[in-house]
Amino acid sequence: MISLPQQYRSQNYKGFNLIHKWANFIKHPKAFLLCHHPEFSFNANRSDFDFIIDNKVVIKYYAGSKRNADLYKKITNKTNVLVLYPSATDLMDFFVKDVNKIIPLIEENKIYKETLSDKATFEDYFSINNES
Repeated sequence: MISLPQQYRSQNYKGFNLIHKWANFIKHPKAFLLCHHPEFSFNANRSDFDFIIDNKVVIKYYAGSKRNADLYKKITNKTNVLVLYPSATDLMDFFVKDVNKIIPLIEENKIYKETLSDKATFEDYFSINNES
């Protein structure tokens, strides 16, 4: 909605970026569907697995389609795969830090503030009228 440049977002809002990439992994698992009997954990022993999907992998491979072929080679038909989810409290901390950075940006920028205010007023108007 605010349309911050991609480079600025990825440098200054790493929490939002990480959450977005994990959402992409969950929604569009790509080659992950082709591995066999993966394990899922928040804190497993990494040395027990041949391929681990963690923050690094999700950021690298779930950011578009340019690395899909490489991902398919790495994970297709693998049997010893771990999905190592980030801690929910860590994700929440990242989210809160990024929200606390973006709110002043919106409040101090008249164009962002006006755009968001107009959209909120417009959507609120139609949601109230639809309830009747």
